[in-house]
Amino acid sequence: MNDLQKTNINPEEKLKITFYTPVTDERSQVIAIFGCYAVNDDIYFSKCKLIRKKDGGLFVAMPSEKYTDPKTGQDAFQNFCWYGTKKAQFFQELALESIKSYCLRKQIPHPSIVDPGPKEVANSAFGTTVPYPNATFTGF
Repeated sequence: MNDLQKTNINPEEKLKITFYTPVTDERSQVIAIFGCYAVNDDIYFSKCKLIRKKDGGLFVAMPSEKYTDPKTGQDAFQNFCWYGTKKAQFFQELALESIKSYCLRKQIPHPSIVDPGPKEVANSAFGTTVPYPNATFTGF
């Protein structure tokens, strides 16, 4: 249990999700594109990505651009903005909790922290397993 869960505060009071669009490309590690408003910092972020890591966990990536690293010649990404060491971990936890809250409030499936397999997502917001959507959600 993280500090946010101990306080019993709705995470969206601190980080409001402004939009959430699931990505349906099964080959992609990107689960959704979303926007958020950091209330205490009075700053909006658009085009953040919810990414599934190789270990099945979830990670929030800030908006970024792709470039070719001149040293390696490989593709690389550079964030447009980011939180420093004092707030980066808190932002990750808050964003993941806010996405859960948003999905629950909007009654849409939420990706789990553990990937149960292709085409299925364990929905921790609802406590069940649901089919992974094949189309973008509407009605936001």
